[in-house]
Amino acid sequence: MTANYETHEHDVLIIGAGGAGLRAAIEALANGARVGLVCKSLLGKAHTVMAEGGIAAAMANVDKADDWRTHFCDTMRGGKFLNNWRMAQLHAQEAPERVRELEQWGALFDRTESGDILQRAFGGHSFKRLCHVGDRTGLEMIRTLQDRGVQQGIDVYMECTVTRLLKDGDRVVGAFAYWRETGRFVVFKAKAIVIATGGIGKAWKVTSNSWEYTADGMDGDGKPSHWEMQAKYDGKFVPFKGNPDADMLAYKRIDANTVEATTQLNGKVMGKSRIVVSADGKTRTLTQTGKNAKGQDVHNTVVYEKQ
Repeated sequence: MTANYETHEHDVLIIGAGGAGLRAAIEALANGARVGLVCKSLLGKAHTVMAEGGIAAAMANVDKADDWRTHFCDTMRGGKFLNNWRMAQLHAQEAPERVRELEQWGALFDRTESGDILQRAFGGHSFKRLCHVGDRTGLEMIRTLQDRGVQQGIDVYMECTVTRLLKDGDRVVGAFAYWRETGRFVVFKAKAIVIATGGIGKAWKVTSNSWEYTADGMDGDGKPSHWEMQAKYDGKFVPFKGNPDADMLAYKRIDANTVEATTQLNGKVMGKSRIVVSADGKTRTLTQTGKNAKGQDVHNTVVYEKQ
């Protein structure tokens, strides 16, 4: 029956071409596997490009007292100690090497005066730890990973949408898809499949996810049932970035109408904020003070009026 379809065969098939999918593809290639990468849009158009803040890694380029143990503790506290501690430990220990790896592959990070990778403060971190490329770190990451992957020999299938995983008994052996341009079917055979579809932000009404990012790898219960496969997922571990003007990290109430908060502004500015709500509840005044990544004083006042 598959004789009527276009078919491709790989050792590893990766569905999704964001930062996670691309990095998985590069690693599989490095281990001698034949790799296919399927993305329903164009390569380089993944939501990873929206990441502005930076990559957390305890490199101690700015704060010499920083190390992986402090990063590990910050990660565990940020997850209310519900984290998989071993994964958090590996993340903290290996992050510096992953950043250096990106640099070796061509990523152009901001630098200190001495030429080291510049690091800045960010929410939940005890030290200045985020390696960044201005406010476009995600874009630089995608550019670097896709260039590396293509150079290494990944077979990329763009504008191709997977609709179902193919199984032989209880084992997944491939995927069924169609070309978005023509609607013609295509079958992928693979010994292993990595689902890196992302898009979970579209489960919420307000999201920065593009209309194309639809979390194809899971349904509302966290199970990609339309792909006929079960997957474990827990919605309480979805990270959020809230109001685009100010993200609240920790706060305390001063009085009935005033809240003081530690905030970040557009992923860059750390400092103190005060929100004062008018007596009638129609107006909120947000005043922020702090320092930006260059150490310059910042003062912002934003007034929100309820429509």
